[in-house]
Amino acid sequence: MNYFLHFTAIILCATTFTAQAVSPYIAIRSQSIDSTRDIVGITDKINLYDMENLYITGAITVEGTRSFDADAITHNLFGITEPSLRSADELGITISGSHVPNRGPNDWLADYFGLSTTYQSKLFFEPRVSNLIIDFAGYVGLDEWVNGLYVWVHAPLVISRWDLNFTEDVNNDLALQGYDAGYFAPNAVPANDLVEQAADFFSDLDVPTIAADITFEPLAYARFEQARLHKTALADIQMALGYNFILCEDYYLGLNFRVCAPTGNKPEGFFAFEPIVGNGKHWKWVPV
Repeated sequence: MNYFLHFTAIILCATTFTAQAVSPYIAIRSQSIDSTRDIVGITDKINLYDMENLYITGAITVEGTRSFDADAITHNLFGITEPSLRSADELGITISGSHVPNRGPNDWLADYFGLSTTYQSKLFFEPRVSNLIIDFAGYVGLDEWVNGLYVWVHAPLVISRWDLNFTEDVNNDLALQGYDAGYFAPNAVPANDLVEQAADFFSDLDVPTIAADITFEPLAYARFEQARLHKTALADIQMALGYNFILCEDYYLGLNFRVCAPTGNKPEGFFAFEPIVGNGKHWKWVPV
């Protein structure tokens, strides 16, 4: 496959920095779906010709996968389309306060995150997903009762690691200012009471101290985790009942009805780039 991830644009919101709608959640294809992995090493041991008895074939297949197009993932998460000035291979988001001279029209407003009105920085992302897949499979030929009839089951165990590779470059040339009286609170808020860096708000859940009777809520969802996140689970359990209505020594042709029982995890949204195993906890059935 050309890319490890197949993206689906689930349009939930339009961000403040782009006219394009973007997806805060990337729906991946389940790690259990891989037709090559399904048959590698056992092609000559299934769909056997001229069998008159029940036969069983089992297999354990190990596979490693990882994503390579970090820009495509970043674009789907944040809608960024132009490379940053720091590197042609990295996409970034500029965060600037309301008093920063010549702030860009697509900048995120630092004031919203409890940062100084003269704060400026750039966030960089180079997301990567890697999977270790151990696929347990079993095939039962039911030719003892019906020639060409079979049952096939496989359950891949997935160790999935998702890394946003989030970094921040802060412009330290600007003197940080606090909030004027009446902006967030009746009294002025000094710069020392504000969040020090954007990473502190997005990753560490830091909030500014505005006033005794004013609560600045920390970020609850879509957090930018600086550490690698991981999830280990069965992606799903696939079960198929099939029938080869043409079964010869050199070729066969048939159909099967496949059911996928979800055993992975459901997206919760706490992190902007959360590890997903399976297809989001959805049942699926399809003729193949």
